[in-house]
Amino acid sequence: MPAVVPLENANRIVGGHADSRPAIQAPLTYAGGLDGFDAADVTPVIGREITGLQIRDLLKAESSSLIRDVAVTVSQRGVLFLKNQDVTPSEMKDFMLKLTSLSGCPSSSGLHVHPLTEEGSELGDQISVISSEKQKKGGGLTHQLSDVSRFASAGWHSDITFERVPSDYAMLKIHTLPPSGGDTLWASGYEVYDRLSAPMKTFLEGLTATHDASFFHDEAARLGNPLRQGERGSPLNKGGNLTAVHPLIRTNPVTGWKSVYVNKGFTKRINGVTKDESDVLLQYLFNLVTQNHDVQVRYRWSKNDVAIWDNRSTFHCRDLEHAETPPLERIAHLLEILDIYASRLYPIWPIVNTNELKEALLATSANSSASRLAHAIALATVAQLKLSTAWRGSPAACALDDGGDESNPLDNLRVSFFLHIYYENLEGGGRKSLLSLREAITLAQIERLEHESTYSSWDEQDQQLYRRVLWLLFVTERGVALLHKLPAILKPNILLPWYGVADDVAHILPDFLKLDSTKGDSWGPGNDIQRADMLVTRQWMRAVLWRAALRFGIIIPSISPVDIAREFLSLISVIPAAALESHGPTVEFKTFEIATAVIDAMASDFCGISDDQSRQVLHGLRSILMSSRGGNEKLLQLLNVRMSAITTSSLLPQPYNVERFVEDVLLSMGEDGTWKSLHLMPSPPAEGHLSAEPGSQDIGMPRKGTAKVRTGCKTCKARRVKCDEQRPTCLRCHKAGKICRGYDPPPIGHYSWEELLFRNKLVRPGPSTLPDATIDELRLCAYYGAVVAPSVNGPVLHTFWTGFVNQVLHNEPAARHAIVAIGSLFESSSAALRNGQIAAAPSDANKHALMHYNTAIRHLMSPKVSMTHDAVLLVCILFICIEFLRYNGRAAATHALHAVSLLNSFGHAREEVLCALLHLGTVPYHFGTGAASSFELPLQIDQTRCPRIFSGPCQPQAWLDSLSIQTVRLVRLAKECRAGASHVIPLQKIKEATVVLDRDLDTWWSAFQDTEHATRDELAIMRKFQEAQFLHAKMRISTDLDHNEYIWATQEAAFRRFITVCQEARGALSNGYGGGRAFVFGMGFSELLFRTVHKCRVLKLRLEALALMDDLCWARETAWDRTLLKALGKKIIEVEHGVELTRKSIDTLREVGAGEVVGPLVRDFVLSPEPEPSANSDGSTTWRRRVTLIRMDPEGKSVGMFDDYVEIRPGDLVEE
Repeated sequence: MPAVVPLENANRIVGGHADSRPAIQAPLTYAGGLDGFDAADVTPVIGREITGLQIRDLLKAESSSLIRDVAVTVSQRGVLFLKNQDVTPSEMKDFMLKLTSLSGCPSSSGLHVHPLTEEGSELGDQISVISSEKQKKGGGLTHQLSDVSRFASAGWHSDITFERVPSDYAMLKIHTLPPSGGDTLWASGYEVYDRLSAPMKTFLEGLTATHDASFFHDEAARLGNPLRQGERGSPLNKGGNLTAVHPLIRTNPVTGWKSVYVNKGFTKRINGVTKDESDVLLQYLFNLVTQNHDVQVRYRWSKNDVAIWDNRSTFHCRDLEHAETPPLERIAHLLEILDIYASRLYPIWPIVNTNELKEALLATSANSSASRLAHAIALATVAQLKLSTAWRGSPAACALDDGGDESNPLDNLRVSFFLHIYYENLEGGGRKSLLSLREAITLAQIERLEHESTYSSWDEQDQQLYRRVLWLLFVTERGVALLHKLPAILKPNILLPWYGVADDVAHILPDFLKLDSTKGDSWGPGNDIQRADMLVTRQWMRAVLWRAALRFGIIIPSISPVDIAREFLSLISVIPAAALESHGPTVEFKTFEIATAVIDAMASDFCGISDDQSRQVLHGLRSILMSSRGGNEKLLQLLNVRMSAITTSSLLPQPYNVERFVEDVLLSMGEDGTWKSLHLMPSPPAEGHLSAEPGSQDIGMPRKGTAKVRTGCKTCKARRVKCDEQRPTCLRCHKAGKICRGYDPPPIGHYSWEELLFRNKLVRPGPSTLPDATIDELRLCAYYGAVVAPSVNGPVLHTFWTGFVNQVLHNEPAARHAIVAIGSLFESSSAALRNGQIAAAPSDANKHALMHYNTAIRHLMSPKVSMTHDAVLLVCILFICIEFLRYNGRAAATHALHAVSLLNSFGHAREEVLCALLHLGTVPYHFGTGAASSFELPLQIDQTRCPRIFSGPCQPQAWLDSLSIQTVRLVRLAKECRAGASHVIPLQKIKEATVVLDRDLDTWWSAFQDTEHATRDELAIMRKFQEAQFLHAKMRISTDLDHNEYIWATQEAAFRRFITVCQEARGALSNGYGGGRAFVFGMGFSELLFRTVHKCRVLKLRLEALALMDDLCWARETAWDRTLLKALGKKIIEVEHGVELTRKSIDTLREVGAGEVVGPLVRDFVLSPEPEPSANSDGSTTWRRRVTLIRMDPEGKSVGMFDDYVEIRPGDLVEE
């Protein structure tokens, strides 16, 4: 292996002098000499295999350009594999000398000699023989007896980095293959460097590291062979000093590319930082190599294959898992798994100091207590995280040998605990899993760890460790007992452990007692792994409590399984997947239990839960089970069986289809609300399908002659009692403590006396142009035309809702049924808003709407129905609006994406349809899930640029909507890229697209100013809205696509202009603009004003934006809720400025204009899915939503999360 000098660091050469610098002055370029050979890249980032190329032929060639191209290829691809080489050791030496000379190796360097190479090697000192047979006999390079020495050779490393002048290339030829295994792995240092963030790259490039192989002295002494003291490939590599200093980041002179230059075999510490900082940084860099399998390549050897690699920019290790590998050789992979445990699982199981364990492991025999514990931890870690690793351990390695030492009870206890984790992952609740846990508990009881008096004789450090062990056993046993319905026996009576001085990772045990609180205001210190466990366990315990209460016939109004599940899904959406997967099957079991609670709620119908909401959360929970650690097939199968028992479709919202079962359950309850015993038959007959237990009260069918109940609510009908028919819920159900399930729709042609005499706003259908429609459908279609269509445009005026939709609904059944669903939801939701209610549409209206929603879907998907492209797109837009009215932004986003996909497949659309669709184009980026790069853009955006002159009245808004879509898309792409998401567009390309978008926005503004100014108030409001929308798009671009919160302070002038524009719009609005103020099926001022409240740093402007939300915003604008946004904006101002906003304080603050930001800024937030009621002293109700605020400091670093509530007052809901 020829040696080259390291690169310059600052103004000196680390480890050498000027004579040993590379001879080349610029990176080499590939000349194409190898293009005639059959070549293939083994992976995208590293490795190339060439067939047909012989090293012997390269040596005989007249020109040396081919060998030079080999050097460039090796340096660029990291490692080159040449199949079936007929080459001698002497020819290999000649080839390597030529290869390095042509690639710029200094003349002072030759082939390296390893310090442990024996004198008089049969192949020469420059060739090291790696032989398992020689190792058994005490010969060869890998005959080291020290485990440290073996780890340096077997684990991930670069060759001889302990020398002052390391090697640049290395070559390996396989002569004899083992019976199995024997693969070699390489990893790309280039790719590891590229995965570092820009600040980390800058930081590391100024540092050096010390590489040390002093342990070779002890190895040489054990072997009885002197260490090579003479020149070892370079005049600088001689003597007994096996320590060198090299830069952390090296630039390969052949390619000019930078690479990380550390390895676990020889790099001991980073210079210039503290030891703790060095350990953390080195472990992070090591993990980038070992835990990212996509930077690696594994090569399976054939006889006479040759590998050539660039030692400056690759790492390599050998597979230790073939049959002839001694157990001690596997320590390299074992130590790597222990490091994974320390970084990912120690916060969950903080009972083993891995640094101490590794030292003990390297100093003792394979049968020691340390080895047993290390193997048990490795088994649990691999099983818990489902790691793909070359290490193959066995529980047998954790067992005590006959007559073994049992003097270390703590290690025996911990071994049993980790074996429980291992077996629990293989088979939850299995015999071996439960026996291992019981063995650990028994060992703890033998040591009397559950008694406080036991700890008095121990020093403080031992006390804390044993306390952790016992409390971890307690938590684990309680969880297993609940999951598998087993008794718990461990009852500790000791103090909780505390954070020790040496604890640099916050663990979970002191927070365990907080789980009995359902508020969870603060979880204290911790990382994502700890936070994941707390959030998941809290929601799981609420679900367990609800199911336990249900078994006793108790309904807890404050707990709904759907709410629990929705909050669960919302909370874990901000937790990295790796943090969830660190908990192994525990999270999967708890997710399954939450899903089971939702299914029980659907089956019982006690909580007024809508089926569509239940199915949505079930699909979300099911997706977790499908994705976590590759998917939990057993739980998925069981969940699918339970879901299929209550629903006929898992794809589309369906009307409630277990009503007969619900009536059966209601019939089993007496007048006083007590339960009657019942049996549900698998295939019940039409009548008499309930039978009482012997001796119980007869609850059969009523006797003949009983008056039949033809009117009344569904619950009273099912109970066969007279209903008082009060609306919206009957008093009889209320007094009996029953859930009133509402009323069936009236028969065709029926109206009550109240409707005929007193309902002055009743919308009457005109002469029917829809002969197959029912009276109720005709009424709702008329209601849409008279009430809905004129009011849902918002600030953007067009004739889509009042004109084109009305035309199509008379011709297309799918459109008609969708309009009926919209009318039903709009009517009921508007009434709820007027009455000061927070909840979504009432159950009956929701089910009625869903029935028509499903009918519209069936018409749309029917192969017998032929619809025009414009009609199909219109129905898709109606589906989006239905989901808005159902408070389901995510489903609306899915429909919007489908509509764009259909638009692109059609190629064109009617102008009104295209404008309406573009106006809803930002919905997927605000409320959808998945990578933004996977969202399709309308072809009209991709293929055209903004014109300099608008040719029609609709063009300004249409083009502004197109530019807004591009803006929010780039903002979301940049956010995903900065968060390190995989498979995203590079940030540089995003910024290049931003430049083009900025020019298009300027073009739009110029064309907009040239258009005729509006005189009508409605048009004036639209122009002000367009200017406001434009200002926010420009601000997002000017802030580097929302790079961080503090950069928004530069936009004060733009925010001031925005507030002025909104005030002018308010003036136009007060001059007589009509229309309802409940719902808008498009974008309005809400999102723009809320972003101003959130991002603006001037308190006076923020307060003015908050006040404008009352005057300019509709109650609901698409999925934006005015009341919620205003409450959330108020909370953000209070947190950032350290003030309390009341009517009096707001007036004062607006007058003085004071109030600098006093704390970290709120970067993001997570809201609980549903509001919670809170009774006031005056008898009124205030609704609250739990919110988690995520804050950041001026450097852009997260400073933690802040949990609080935002208050939503019913009096601030809607004006009509």
